[in-house]
Amino acid sequence: MVIAMVRVVVPQSKRAEVLQALRLLRGPTAARMGCDSFHVYRDDEHENALLLLQQWASEADLDRYIRSDLYSTILAVIETAIEPPDIRFDTIAATAGVELVTAVRHGRATR
Repeated sequence: MVIAMVRVVVPQSKRAEVLQALRLLRGPTAARMGCDSFHVYRDDEHENALLLLQQWASEADLDRYIRSDLYSTILAVIETAIEPPDIRFDTIAATAGVELVTAVRHGRATR
């Protein structure tokens, strides 16, 4: 699994336009094979900061997306940034849920 994160600070005059562009990507991106989730967030501490968070089943799925025409919209959004963007791709080897909380709180080794 790969978590793709892009955080950009855009000019206030462009914020609504950028939000709309990212929201329009949601459907076509979510329909792509390997896209497990697609979320757009606004930062509570910086009103012009936007966060795009995606989860991909594999690096190959993400790579196909980055090469696609859809990703051109994300690159255009990055170009509007008034600060250097924060772009990260985190590869996740394992995930855990409430069972981890329960195990740790009861003093059991989990990893």
